Amino acid sequence: SDLVKPGTVALVESDSSSKYLGSVVAEDVAAFARNKELAQAVLAMDVLRSDMPTLPADMHLPEALGIFSRPHCAESLALVNPNNDLLLGVVNKTDLYLVLSEIMRREKLQ
Repeated sequence: SDLVKPGTVALVESDSSSKYLGSVVAEDVAAFARNKELAQAVLAMDVLRSDMPTLPADMHLPEALGIFSRPHCAESLALVNPNNDLLLGVVNKTDLYLVLSEIMRREKLQ
C-alpha cells in the first residue's frame, strides 16, 4: 500500500501524562488500510505494540546503533526519559547513521 511505508512507526502517548505507551508499526496497519470498513473501525490502540524497544535519552550512540541493528527492529524508535518513560521524541535509524558518518568525517579532518 502506498499509504503506509514499510518500517515506519507512529508513537502513542497518553494525553494526560505524555508517558510512552507503545508504537504502531506500518506493516501492522497495512492490512486494515486495504479494507475500508476495517480502516474506519480499527483504532491505533488496537494495533499498539508495547514490546518495541525504546531509546533512553542518556543512551550512547554505539548502544543505540546496537538496538537498531537487531533483527526486525523498526526504522524509528521512541526516545524516552529514562527516569519516568515520558516520550521525548523519535529517533530514526538513518539519522543515527548520518550522525555517525559526520563524526567520522570530522575526526578525519583533525
